[in-house]
Amino acid sequence: MERLRLFMYQMERLIETHVPELSALLKEKEIPCELFAVRWFVTIFSYDFEPPYLYVLWDLFVLNGWKYLFGVALTALKELAKAVHEEESEVLLGHIKNAIQENPSIQRSILINSLSLKISNKDLLKLEKEYKDKQGENNKITNSKNIT
Repeated sequence: MERLRLFMYQMERLIETHVPELSALLKEKEIPCELFAVRWFVTIFSYDFEPPYLYVLWDLFVLNGWKYLFGVALTALKELAKAVHEEESEVLLGHIKNAIQENPSIQRSILINSLSLKISNKDLLKLEKEYKDKQGENNKITNSKNIT
């Protein structure tokens, strides 16, 4: 569970960097990335991609690791960001959660475009350190509250 929290932190920060307009919209609508990205990471996109594309995704994931999965998620969000602007929170969330599986043609595009998105293991390690530092700060605050 802790690893999933780390992934969601990394995902949120990567969205801020790579899809800033969508990040701002999600924050404005108070939609945390956990509401749509947890399913992607827990199932490694098996819920969203049809088998021919899913097998390619899994092969590339095995070859490239988690950085590739983050790349697929960000590419998917970039594709979806084109279609969402001023939708209501519920509609926006539903669109993000369901658009990939409902539109097989976008699946191919996501796989192709995700290969050009450069996310390195160094980037992920930097975000992991940032996450752990924040967790350490939160633990210090909690511990100091318990002492007083």
